[in-house]
Amino acid sequence: MNPHLASLSYQDHKSEIKRFFPTHVNSFPHYMNNLGHRCEEFIYDLQSLQQSWALENGYDYGAHSWTIDILLQQLKDFQPEILYLQDVHGLPHCLRKEIKELIPSIQKVIIFKGFPGRPEELQDIDLILAGTPLIFKEYAKYHDNVKLLYHSFDPLIIKELEKRNSTPEKKYNFTFVGYSGYGGYGSNHLNRFQMLRSLVGETELQMWTEEDQNYQVSQLKTEEQPLSNQFPKQVYKGKLGLNMYQTLQNSLITFNKHTEAAGTVIGNMRLFEATGVGTCLLTDTGDNMSSLFEENSEVVVYHNLDECKEKLKYLLENESTRENIAKAGMSRTLKDHSLENRCSELNQYLEKLF
Repeated sequence: MNPHLASLSYQDHKSEIKRFFPTHVNSFPHYMNNLGHRCEEFIYDLQSLQQSWALENGYDYGAHSWTIDILLQQLKDFQPEILYLQDVHGLPHCLRKEIKELIPSIQKVIIFKGFPGRPEELQDIDLILAGTPLIFKEYAKYHDNVKLLYHSFDPLIIKELEKRNSTPEKKYNFTFVGYSGYGGYGSNHLNRFQMLRSLVGETELQMWTEEDQNYQVSQLKTEEQPLSNQFPKQVYKGKLGLNMYQTLQNSLITFNKHTEAAGTVIGNMRLFEATGVGTCLLTDTGDNMSSLFEENSEVVVYHNLDECKEKLKYLLENESTRENIAKAGMSRTLKDHSLENRCSELNQYLEKLF
């Protein structure tokens, strides 16, 4: 992030951040406002942005409690009827349970869950939005009001990319952009790490990833070390926002692998991000794929490593097939999986909730 942003006004700072399209900071308020709501977005954990708001509005905050202090004051000023939380991190559990008393205007609290967690801790939530059918099934055991709402793609990203380059060049044959699975998050990404290690060693895969380097790397076997250590010529520092989307768009083919926590279903963000920018996606599949994309027509699916390599080779050798699949996937995402579509689905849930 550019250091000069901290010197901007709150609104200008926020506008610059939104133009970069970091994850979860998108056109959600725009689409919800178009549906008749008065929607405002607060990025509670970005210190420079939040403290500029506090300074402009004359509010004090604690040196160690600024995230909560400023967010609560923003909510008091905005007086929302609905509080929508993008996962559980925005408010501590103990505070979230009391939020309706602290902010009397709040009538309903909604939370989105894109990764499994502890559903018994969400009994205070009025509506849970589950990012996959598996999460829906698990949370529905503990909660009466759970709805399925997949991730999505914001088409405005394409317009921003066009400003950079109206005719994007396909610079990379085969890419992966995301978390490699090395370190952290328990064992949920172990299969992804092993597959990527094989692919980067045996194909021309280029990766942009973040890997936890806190382990005693020197004490690990070579095959257990970060991929950036094992393959420094093919593995680079991770990318975010428009830079990530640009890399995806510049790829002939990009790789996707869900975590073990996904079970037998799919629905991660990469499905919609890669197809949304018009890249041919090579992905694992699940029981619900047919409700999202048509296999081997809109996305290319594999069931194991050997099939993945085989289909990669075929796609690299068959340009017209690859391009047709990329175009079909993009068309499907823009038609059925856009952020505007998801906001319309959410609006229907809100009408029932009230």
